[in-house]
Amino acid sequence: LFFFRCAMSLFFHGAAAHGCHRWAMKAFVPVAAATCRRGSATGRPMSHAGGQGLARWQTATFSTSKVLRCAPSAPRQALIVIDMQNGFCLPDARLCVKGAMGCLPKVVEAVDVARAAGVPIIWVVREHDPSGVDVEHTRQHLFQNGQPGSCTIGTEDAELVAPLEIKEDEHKVVKYRFSAFFQTRLNMLLQRMKVDTVVLVGVQTPNCIRTAAYDAVSLDYHTVVLHDATASKSPEVQAANLQDMADAQIKIIAVDDWKP
Repeated sequence: LFFFRCAMSLFFHGAAAHGCHRWAMKAFVPVAAATCRRGSATGRPMSHAGGQGLARWQTATFSTSKVLRCAPSAPRQALIVIDMQNGFCLPDARLCVKGAMGCLPKVVEAVDVARAAGVPIIWVVREHDPSGVDVEHTRQHLFQNGQPGSCTIGTEDAELVAPLEIKEDEHKVVKYRFSAFFQTRLNMLLQRMKVDTVVLVGVQTPNCIRTAAYDAVSLDYHTVVLHDATASKSPEVQAANLQDMADAQIKIIAVDDWKP
């Protein structure tokens, strides 16, 4: 330890003598703040939701250089449309997501882009038993005491919101929890189709989009969220959750940036 201290002292004194003291310090003292920088190079906002952070999310230009250029290319990518059902989108629905109808045109646009490019589309929906036996315990009250439940199988509530529709060569995956991957056949379908990149749209961002995105990352899929084709109950919630996913290296881009 004595000899090490002597060597370090000589090193720094020598560096200072040559006008290089700052360089010497940087060589041995990493600057932690450098790992937290935000800016146009990453295409991320400078702060979190609310105030200026929200404005930056609305106007940010996201770099596509780190999204495999992210133009649709079959069959490596798949578009996953999540919970775009009457029970979550229509204004009078019990579990309506306030921003759902606002993002619907962009969801339609993303579906059209995928179909034109030959990108597989997988529709993820909830379809619950009328008894509520398969719903999470936090929503069981919606099915009790004669209540109609939410997205019950065979009801209008569970149907896709117009004008969305599943084409003959597209797949439907039924889920019973927030994540599209949890105890469903989604991962098996993606593996069979040799997909390595999932592109997520739908509602709502803090619950079903976010959990699906993190599970996709856990399963080693490149993960993209089309931010203007997703929605939350408020702009502040939307911005905060997009920021969190971006910080987790999930790619956040607009539908226009995904077009060929």
